[in-house]
Amino acid sequence: METEIRLPPPLDVAASLEMFRRAGDDGMDRWDGTTAVRTVQLDGRVAAYTLTTYGSLSGPRVVVATDHAGDLEAVTQLALRTFVADEEALARLRAIDPVVAALDERYPGVRPVRQLDLVGGLVRSISAQQVNLEFATVTRRRLAEAFGRRYAVDGFQAWRLDAAVLAGLCVADLRSRCSRDYPTMRSSAGSPLCAASGYGRRNGCWPGPWAGPGWSPVTWAYGRRSDCSIGTAPCPAKPTFARRPRTGVMARVSRRP
Repeated sequence: METEIRLPPPLDVAASLEMFRRAGDDGMDRWDGTTAVRTVQLDGRVAAYTLTTYGSLSGPRVVVATDHAGDLEAVTQLALRTFVADEEALARLRAIDPVVAALDERYPGVRPVRQLDLVGGLVRSISAQQVNLEFATVTRRRLAEAFGRRYAVDGFQAWRLDAAVLAGLCVADLRSRCSRDYPTMRSSAGSPLCAASGYGRRNGCWPGPWAGPGWSPVTWAYGRRSDCSIGTAPCPAKPTFARRPRTGVMARVSRRP
C-alpha cells in the first residue's frame, strides 16, 4: 500500500536524510539515496515503512509505502512530521545567528530529521560519543543484527531494537556477539552499550596500540592515562604516555596563568 504526500517547502529531502548513510548503514534507519526505510511503534506493535523522495526543493514530495493497509494512515501522519519545518523559528534564528544564516544559505532545505524510535535514537546518541562515527555505525549494526528484530517492507528490510531485550542482556552477551574483533575491551562505566562496541573511554582497557579501524592516536592516548578498575577481564599493561611539547598557539594557551 502506498500514497504520495507533499511536504512544506523549502525542503531538500535527500540531503536531510543523508545523515543515515554518511557514516555507513547501521541497519536501523536506512537510506540509499532514494528510499528511506524506518520502523515505528503503533498501538503495541511495530510497523515498517518506506519513504521514497520525489519533487524538488520548492515542491518536495515523498511516496509513503507499507505492506499493511491498516498502517498506511498512521505512517503517513508520521511522514508528515519527519522533518522539522518551522520556517518562522528558523527565520528568527537566522536573524540573530550569522553562522546559522550562512549554513542555511549554503545548504538550503536541509532540515533536522526527527527520531521516531526513542530507543534507537538513544542508542544512536550514546554509540557516537567520543568515537569515530564509522565505528559507531558498525557498533549499532552489530547490536541490531545480534539482538534486534528484522522487519521487511516493500522489498526492503530494517532492524529495530527492543528496550526490554537490551535490559535483559549482560555484558558478556554483548561482548561475545558485538565486539568480536575487540575481545578485551571494556567500558568506562560497565554499560552494556559501551561493552557492545568494545569502547572504553575512562577506566577502560585497550589491546592497542590501535584498537581497530576508526581509533585515533588521541583516543588511544586518552585511554592509556585511565585506571583499569571496571570489568572482569585482566588489564593489559599500559605503555607510558609521553605528551609531545606544545608549540604555537597551544603552547601560549598552556602557559597562561
